[in-house]
Amino acid sequence: FYLSDIFISQISEVSTALLIAFAGGSLLYVSATDLLPVVHSKSKYKYLTILCFMIGVIGMSAVKLGE
Repeated sequence: FYLSDIFISQISEVSTALLIAFAGGSLLYVSATDLLPVVHSKSKYKYLTILCFMIGVIGMSAVKLGE
């Protein structure tokens, strides 16, 4: 933890925010392109799966905008 603390303390707040946004976007990309098609193909509720995914994304955005 000591080395990571030294590294993180040298990064500006703007860079930290951009890196966190990039990590979140990467997670959404992986879930949308890799995991969602697998779930979609094996589920009999295909449209409900996509709807719930979209509700989750919109919900996370609403929480962020409400802060």
